[in-house]
Amino acid sequence: MADTDEQPGTRAAMFAELVLPVALIGLSLYLWTLADRFTGGAKRYEAIGPDFFPKLLLAMMIALCAAQVVSSVIGRSRTSGGGEALPVYWADLAIAVGATAAYVAILPRVGFLLATPLFQFALLFFVFRVRQPRVLLVAPPVLTIGLTLLFVGVMNAPLPRGRGVFGAFSHLFY
Repeated sequence: MADTDEQPGTRAAMFAELVLPVALIGLSLYLWTLADRFTGGAKRYEAIGPDFFPKLLLAMMIALCAAQVVSSVIGRSRTSGGGEALPVYWADLAIAVGATAAYVAILPRVGFLLATPLFQFALLFFVFRVRQPRVLLVAPPVLTIGLTLLFVGVMNAPLPRGRGVFGAFSHLFY
């Protein structure tokens, strides 16, 4: 029998650790092909095309997932079988996925300026368990203002404004 320094279950643990990033790479590549079909858009974006920003985000997702895969493989090869994988907190993951789904669902209705701080507050409070009132009340609006300045002011990208009274609120700022 060959002597290996891999303990039973390490291959299964490594496989489980790589499933999500590899699946996200595959999904991102599929969405990339769908972005090729985007047409139209605002005249001010004709130079870069309507698929530029989606492809930019997909490229970042692919790069981050590839870095996770490489990090996992290198990290596993450096440990001699005794390295423990970081625990997965499934409840926190479910809350983060649920909050993201809710954010995506309400974004067109209430707009970026209201949905984004609510999303950030939910993540800080429920996933990261931040309980300092100053952080919970200051960080989401400040980050939202920074993101708005980046997307609207620097990149001249349109953000969802919302409908009805939410749209009117967003028109006050951009």
